[in-house]
Amino acid sequence: MPGAGGLEEFSPVDRTLGEVGPERFFGDDFNHAHGILWKLPNDEPDPDEEVKLCVVGGGMSGLGSAYLNRDLAPVVLEQAPRFGGNSKAQSWRGLNFSLGAAYLVLPDSGSKLEALYRELGVDRVWRAGDEETSAALTDQGFVRDLWHKMQGPAPFIRDRNRLLAHFLDVLHEKHGQIFPDIPAPGTGAKRKAIEALDKVSFADHLKSVLGGRPVPPRLARILESYCWSAFGASAKELSAAAGLNFYAAEFGGIAVCPGGNAKVAESLVERLYRDLPKGHLRPGCMVTRVRVENDGAVRVTYMLPSGRLKALRARAVVMSCPKFIASKILVDLEPKRVEEFKSLEYRAYWVGNALLDGAPPKDMYEIYLQKGPVPDFTDIGAAAHHQRVTDVCVANFAQEHPDGTVLSLYRALPYTGGRPETYTADYAAVRAGFEEQLRSEILPSIGMAKAKLLDLRVSRWGHPLPIPKVGNLASGLYDRIRAPFKERVFFVEQDNWAQAAIETALGEAMEHAPEIRRVAQRG
Repeated sequence: MPGAGGLEEFSPVDRTLGEVGPERFFGDDFNHAHGILWKLPNDEPDPDEEVKLCVVGGGMSGLGSAYLNRDLAPVVLEQAPRFGGNSKAQSWRGLNFSLGAAYLVLPDSGSKLEALYRELGVDRVWRAGDEETSAALTDQGFVRDLWHKMQGPAPFIRDRNRLLAHFLDVLHEKHGQIFPDIPAPGTGAKRKAIEALDKVSFADHLKSVLGGRPVPPRLARILESYCWSAFGASAKELSAAAGLNFYAAEFGGIAVCPGGNAKVAESLVERLYRDLPKGHLRPGCMVTRVRVENDGAVRVTYMLPSGRLKALRARAVVMSCPKFIASKILVDLEPKRVEEFKSLEYRAYWVGNALLDGAPPKDMYEIYLQKGPVPDFTDIGAAAHHQRVTDVCVANFAQEHPDGTVLSLYRALPYTGGRPETYTADYAAVRAGFEEQLRSEILPSIGMAKAKLLDLRVSRWGHPLPIPKVGNLASGLYDRIRAPFKERVFFVEQDNWAQAAIETALGEAMEHAPEIRRVAQRG
């Protein structure tokens, strides 16, 4: 049975690779998933198992849902060989480094999220970061704490300070500003205020903060790079509510775990492996049909790694997969909801992990590449191809290592059409592009010799970033798509709110957990 082996076989952190990894893409395996999804079998075998709860998808939201309802002995079906979604990592010389999601925002004191992190023990291993641990690599060298220290003429300083004050006012809800919580409250004055922000783009909102003046080009470049890296989209596409939710929150500090967010995913998997019946964690199992039957039970058909189809019946099912997949496998989904699922757009990105001999830059976590002239952002595709890597994260930040450094290079594809590029890309060409930028620009800038590069591992992610477009929240789209189906099937995924964040994934798991439990126990 899948998942019956040891935890190390399907942990989100792969510790099986040697000094030099195989020359292939890590991350999403498009050939496996698409080979099944594009030719879904019609067969639905008779169920041979009855469970209270089945979770479809073993990324952060699925693992969170299973953990919060672990006493119901859920079965978790994950199509990939390892759990974690894009919160996966690898280990090299004992140093864990992220293949995708790298950090989280420090949770509010006393919040449910803080309690969960403490319960999982990840708060004991993370390291907090702030403006001083981030930097921009500019033509003048490194600039740390950009919003206080980046210099320029008087009009530039004026606008820099005004934007900084606005971000801090939003974070602390001062001077009439609100922090746009997402998931958003269902009703009330704050919901209306969030909807008002959602109706304008992040770019236009920042322009309004400056009294209608454009954001100075150097600041616009920093903000645009952030939006590409965090959302896979331009500030012109993003809702101001979504942009402020991400960007202002980071002024409150971030937390970096060894291996990035894979540490949280691994902690969840370890607890589930300990608490669930053997074999209830099932990697390599692609779900092909979810059907609510006449008696109210939900039949889930899935394909084993061998290619054989199996089925189970559950009292409740959690769909922790992207909505475009849910629309393919969930039978009798309302036509309007199918169309609304299809209206969501997802973006892709690459990660190149550079494995280097020697010590890392001191007390530095994230470096934004801002050298050279400011690109023309009227053509985002051309600007992104010119920019290539937007930011570099130092994996050693949360885990000291005496003789090794891992730099994670993030390259977003922040435009429509970027996803197909990840499907058809030539591995050697993508790797060569990362290596050229690493050797010519990044390593010399941080004082590391080119000869120190020992290996370069490239990961690709085809659909991890749902785009929170202007007006989606205000229109009620997210409320409608996340509503349960036939009172038995629950949608718990970060694309419920089009916010690619661990906070959204786990927040949705917490929000839906009581109703999931009620239905699963009711029978």
